[in-house]
Amino acid sequence: MRFLILLVVSIFSLQTFSAELSTPSGFVKIRNGNGADLYRNSANDVYVQVVDLQGGGGVSFHGFANSYNPSVPSFYRQSLTSLYNNNNSSGLFSAVNGQFFDNESSITGVAFPVKTQGLIRSSAVWDNLSKRIFMINYSGYAYIKNGYSSSYLNDSNMKEVLVGLHPNVNKSSVLSIGRSYIGGVTQGCNPSYATCAHRYVLFFVAKNKRQSQMQSIASSWGVHSNSLVMMDGSGSAQMKSGFYGIYGSRAPSVYAPDYRAMPHAILTYENQ
Repeated sequence: MRFLILLVVSIFSLQTFSAELSTPSGFVKIRNGNGADLYRNSANDVYVQVVDLQGGGGVSFHGFANSYNPSVPSFYRQSLTSLYNNNNSSGLFSAVNGQFFDNESSITGVAFPVKTQGLIRSSAVWDNLSKRIFMINYSGYAYIKNGYSSSYLNDSNMKEVLVGLHPNVNKSSVLSIGRSYIGGVTQGCNPSYATCAHRYVLFFVAKNKRQSQMQSIASSWGVHSNSLVMMDGSGSAQMKSGFYGIYGSRAPSVYAPDYRAMPHAILTYENQ
């Protein structure tokens, strides 16, 4: 009887995301949780994390380093490991590099707006590059929109808001360097619709890939091109989950990571 019970539990755990997502060839699951799973490819140079917002998983943008000047706002920089350990409360599954920042300064603001747990932490916009905005409402669904408007940041229905770049923005696109992206998946929902809500949030972090390669990888996981946000890259592309970690290369010929410190991390959770 005990064998049968264990067999049923094992089969159920393997089918966590089978209703809407399938694992592409070349990727294997290396860590699983209730609502969050981590995969890597056979070359061990790409990690993919899947978070089921309706199945126990959660995403929060509150992983800021210590504040230097709240009125600006600006922050000290900390390693991703420190940001992970500082927020290692019950249910923490991973820390992923967060908002863009000034890598030349030890104290820096963040380049684009961030709202977390209903509070706006920064509304700065440092450039005019094409943007995409990633939002999660209080009902646990994610939305990805083109462009940026402060109305999204001020929308009381949105608990978490993060502004990134359109994936077609050229960020040394042909160089094989560290890359990170966020995507959303919902079966049967056309991402061009304004009301398209995503149940699954996917994080892609690579050691050394071109932009076109990352877009192909995201597509293989079912992420439509309209539902992909480009985040920071080079040595800033990082992910830590339990004993696992991946750290991006800052240049094509530099394979050793620089473990770059950062002011902000995205935190993911299980058992929410």
